[in-house]
Amino acid sequence: MTWQPQARDLEIAGRIVSLVASDKSGRFVGSLCRPETLVDVVRYVLAAQNITLVTGFYTFFAGAPETDGLCGTLTLARGLLRCGKNVRVVTDPLCMPPLAAGAAHLGIGETLLASSGDGPIPEGTDLLFYVERLGRADDGKYYNMRGVDQSSKTPPLDIWAVERPCPVVGIGDGGNEVGMGNYHAQLAAALPDYAPCLSRVTADVCLPADVSDWGAYGVAELLARTTGFACRLEPGELDALLGAVVGAGAVDGVSGKRACSVDTFEAPVHRALLADLKNA
Repeated sequence: MTWQPQARDLEIAGRIVSLVASDKSGRFVGSLCRPETLVDVVRYVLAAQNITLVTGFYTFFAGAPETDGLCGTLTLARGLLRCGKNVRVVTDPLCMPPLAAGAAHLGIGETLLASSGDGPIPEGTDLLFYVERLGRADDGKYYNMRGVDQSSKTPPLDIWAVERPCPVVGIGDGGNEVGMGNYHAQLAAALPDYAPCLSRVTADVCLPADVSDWGAYGVAELLARTTGFACRLEPGELDALLGAVVGAGAVDGVSGKRACSVDTFEAPVHRALLADLKNA
């Protein structure tokens, strides 16, 4: 689908960005987001037919995958399927159980594929879309927001973005994710102590957000407005989906607790955000 965004689309994108990237997390990352970036992400998505979504962030200190990235990725996957796209959702074996539980809840379990980054991308992929997936730093290692090297628990799924066999889109909220290399200079200046841990992996376009799930919800919302398909996650669906991934072992990536929260934002905050996006 060829999409020529109009002034109205940019206006809607601006409203969405004001909700998902207003620096509520206090990490500075969200303040880098622009409406034009969201429009560019949707343009890439609409131009592709075979989309591979990559997610999964293992929390080294808690010994479990984190909640962020999972619900957002699955929301996008379901929405893209409804748009007639061919979709694969990839994560590493450590992060697969909660992702599989969420996918089963949404009825899209057939899209899942486990990989350790030691093989080619799914055949026919014409867009790689990373959501909250660690990207390697200058030294080739993977760091969490505490600056801890967690390479031993992070299979190199970013290798596909490094090799760039097709266009790459990313969403991140900390600066250490695939795609956030696009903002390395700004982030290194704002977060000098964390600069050695920042991702160097770039993307054709990367959407910075307060929470990566929120960035994915923002993309889904603009897709829904653009295509007319039911791409968004309804507010009433959030609790059950988040409960499914937590029930399968996911934890809050900041607190490390097995709770229905994402980056310390509890379920009611996410429900309210989804409602605000729908009404934007």
